[in-house]
Amino acid sequence: MSHLFPHPPYANDQSLTRAFMQFHIRTRAVVSGSLLATVVVGASLIIPSIRISLRHFTPHLLRASFATVLATITLSEAFLLFHM
Repeated sequence: MSHLFPHPPYANDQSLTRAFMQFHIRTRAVVSGSLLATVVVGASLIIPSIRISLRHFTPHLLRASFATVLATITLSEAFLLFHM
């Protein structure tokens, strides 16, 4: 495969390092936000004081996923601006 995708001996010499890092961080932000929302909404099924009905589970999960994905993307963009 290395003859199809030649790479330099050092990672810092990579021509598209910034694009690779941005893509990696943004995709991980979406995954992290979705996972966080699933854990939080899943916990709401277990904890009696904040229990939601199963009928409202899917809309609640979608709203929570949207909010946490938006938050993690915002945080990752702030990190990218600060770090790069």
